[in-house]
Amino acid sequence: MRGENNLFTNELINVAVSRAKEKFVLVSDTDFFRRYDENMKNLIEYIEIYGDKIPDKIVCIFDYLYKQIPTYKQLIPNIDNPYEEKIFNLLKSYLKKSNNKYKMVWKLPLAEFVTDKKYLQANEKLKKFILSNSHIDFALYTTSIKKPVLAIEVDGKYHQLEKQKIRDKNKEEILNHMEIPLLRIPSKVLWGREEFESKLQEKLNMKP
Repeated sequence: MRGENNLFTNELINVAVSRAKEKFVLVSDTDFFRRYDENMKNLIEYIEIYGDKIPDKIVCIFDYLYKQIPTYKQLIPNIDNPYEEKIFNLLKSYLKKSNNKYKMVWKLPLAEFVTDKKYLQANEKLKKFILSNSHIDFALYTTSIKKPVLAIEVDGKYHQLEKQKIRDKNKEEILNHMEIPLLRIPSKVLWGREEFESKLQEKLNMKP
């Protein structure tokens, strides 16, 4: 169904994906939805790629993308400082060249990355850290299946403090477990566009 009669809204897809406990079955006209509904197209491609069983470490951020919390919307006012705004604009320029292969989000909660419940149960300290509103400054994810492929942290002057160093170490440990590369950008560096894009590509080419 199309237009106002389309029952497959963002909200309905989100509920279906996030509430399934043991099994999720999709019966649909795949050719039709590939042509007329971007959200259903993404869901179909996700199922086709991962098949019957989704590995523990695979992250699907359908939930995150459909949340309507103002803090999480992709609006430039949510950027904390001018330096982050510069990184935002460099990323935006890079993504235009990627032929829509990647998209970005920012201030992404770490809880959206970690889906490995066994890992959380075995690491109570990291679990508490994840649930303490910890986030990633920027993240790139694949357009087709919404899988995060790169985390980006902008390190300002406060990252020299011992407390922040511990937080940074926790993030690195978590991302390493989830096999997601991390690019740290010190706020004092003066990378041009070409050097910045080279650093991005180097991380994106890393094998998990």
